Amino acid sequence: NREIDLLVGMYKTPERMKKADFTIPHFITTYVIFTRRGSDIKKPKDINGKTVLVQEGDLGHDFIKENGAAGNIITKSEVEEILSALSSGQGDCAIAAVMQGQIIIKKKHIRNLTYISVPLVQRNYCIAVKKGNAELLAKLNEGLNVLKSTGEYDRIYEKWFSVYEEKGIISSRHAR
Repeated sequence: NREIDLLVGMYKTPERMKKADFTIPHFITTYVIFTRRGSDIKKPKDINGKTVLVQEGDLGHDFIKENGAAGNIITKSEVEEILSALSSGQGDCAIAAVMQGQIIIKKKHIRNLTYISVPLVQRNYCIAVKKGNAELLAKLNEGLNVLKSTGEYDRIYEKWFSVYEEKGIISSRHAR
């Protein structure tokens, strides 16, 4: 609705580029399939015909709609809701960002969920600004470049995110 000037985090996709301009990426996010332990879903094609939980309007929701593999799609407003619902027996699997999912699972002490380590989608996470706001976009890009060139970005990343990384899942821990 053009009511705000920027969103601190938005995935850059061709569809979204029609509505907003994006900074250089400050993170690369990987989406995976979360399942209950013991599930027969072992690889992406195993979700064909299954009931899949996704966050409404999120990248995982876009993925499942575009690929048409799910038998049924259940949407929730928050990632925490889809993982809690999956843990309690609703649906067959969920699609979410691996790092965000790991954080929620740890925070909520969920013990019966795991994920398939095959990436479904990887996207740049950027700051989004109103389409055409070149001045704000330039200032934000300059700030991100300063953070990265001084090493401050790496220090922030190590403090908050490195604990959730797993080799083989995230091809590049952050965008350079």
